[in-house]
Amino acid sequence: MTMSWLFAQIRTFRAMRKTYFFEAREEIAHKNLELLRMLSVVVFCLNLILLLITPFLITGWRISGLYWLFLILSGAMALCSHFFLEKISMKPRAVMGCCLVFEVVVIGCCMMIDVFPYPKSISTFMAPLLVIAPAMFILPLFLHVSLLSGLYILYAFLEMHVKPFRNAQIDLFSGLIGLLFGILVAFTITNFRVREGIAKNQYKRLSTMDQLTGLYNRATIVDLMTKAFATQSDEPEKVFVLIDLDDFKRVNDQWGHQTGDFVLERVGAILRECFGKGDAIGRSGGDEFMILVARKLSRHDLVLLLDDVEARVIGILAERGEQVSCSIGVIIWDGISTFSEMFRYADEALYSAKRNGRSCIVVEKASDRRTDEAEQKPTLFSL
Repeated sequence: MTMSWLFAQIRTFRAMRKTYFFEAREEIAHKNLELLRMLSVVVFCLNLILLLITPFLITGWRISGLYWLFLILSGAMALCSHFFLEKISMKPRAVMGCCLVFEVVVIGCCMMIDVFPYPKSISTFMAPLLVIAPAMFILPLFLHVSLLSGLYILYAFLEMHVKPFRNAQIDLFSGLIGLLFGILVAFTITNFRVREGIAKNQYKRLSTMDQLTGLYNRATIVDLMTKAFATQSDEPEKVFVLIDLDDFKRVNDQWGHQTGDFVLERVGAILRECFGKGDAIGRSGGDEFMILVARKLSRHDLVLLLDDVEARVIGILAERGEQVSCSIGVIIWDGISTFSEMFRYADEALYSAKRNGRSCIVVEKASDRRTDEAEQKPTLFSL
């Protein structure tokens, strides 16, 4: 019973880790890049300070080539992290690779310093570094364990071939203790970060998503569209789509609110399936949905896409012999219209579709709507 519970906990934690590192990969990359910048400067400064004060603390100590190499490498990493890594800030795998390289360089240099300059001395840096390393960056647990284990094996090989047997035994024992504590630290920190990250993502999802449909809620979709239409463009490729279910009140009255919720949930799933990942889809309220198509589509392809949406919506309650239809108003952006203008144009197009008998799609250009409004404005003459 205890073993079954333990294995269940391990599977649950593994699934949580996988979910966290996938959903928060861009946020993790941003944090790791900030940590890399900070740690590279800290390592360089600590290295420089130790080189300056160690001769006064240890009689007869001299700076060897390995110390200069470590100082040069830490300085180079500090410069690269501040001036050359901004381009990879949105590439999670590249950032993770840079973090791993940083850890390997730092621990590797300290390993060389522990082993080669003074082979008859006891190692100083390796054991503490194996404990501290998992706290440096946000990395998957298996990477932490693999990296620490691999470095310890290399450390053991060098110790046994360079140092006297007794000294090597002492260093390997302290290093093994550091490795075990490092793995424990890695597990603890990863567990904490995963749970905190999942809780944060759940809160973010609750505050930005409509719980019934799984789409953006009204506040979020309005904010996204406001930003999308805030900047004018000479080559606009955005489309505003407004969808409203026809006579949805009848569905609630005849079949009950549970069926109405089922219809809304299915509409949300249909919209996610039909539109692309780069498109923003939201439920703006009740039975109304707003979509921002942020990619280049011809008018023909756009109509085919919306025809597919309409056909799928009609089939939601087909098994019950009931038909749910929708009216769709579509406005093609002109590059200058704001969100409020685009919403007004789309709303007018939607009600044109309603007036045309419902279950209809009306596609218009924002530029045509703007021209029509300009022509309808009364001209004032002064006498």
